[in-house]
Amino acid sequence: MNEQPIERQDEIIEIHPVGKELNFIVKAKVSGQLREQDPKYILKIVNHVPVLVFLFQDTKDSFFKEVNYPVILDRADTDWIDQPAITVNIFESASLADQDRHFAKITLSSADSERLRQSCRDQVGKTADFIESSIIHIYDNEHQDEWLHKS
Repeated sequence: MNEQPIERQDEIIEIHPVGKELNFIVKAKVSGQLREQDPKYILKIVNHVPVLVFLFQDTKDSFFKEVNYPVILDRADTDWIDQPAITVNIFESASLADQDRHFAKITLSSADSERLRQSCRDQVGKTADFIESSIIHIYDNEHQDEWLHKS
């Protein structure tokens, strides 16, 4: 049999800080459009780990990703965390050969920026594996349905 392992949603989305913003790189075609009305995102805190849910017009296009701060610290500078309102960019990367396409820019509210900032600071001193193990259950189908289709 030539079965491919099922790719978890969190494996096709990477977070890369650039300057004063967080870039979410989606390694797939981003279909649909973000919701025109607010909210366009929801910030949830699960076991002290921030999870950003991006809401699309069609709920089947919505997706979410945890913010694993130890992973982000390994990748780049952390100027984004000190901004009064954190800006998130969503980029689509359909393939490695393609140029990343800027899909959306979202500025989190001041309150959500503070919640995200505090949750990230709560992760300091913990390993990336520890953070992942504390939120792995959010990628179960039951939670995906709850977050993406009932939001």
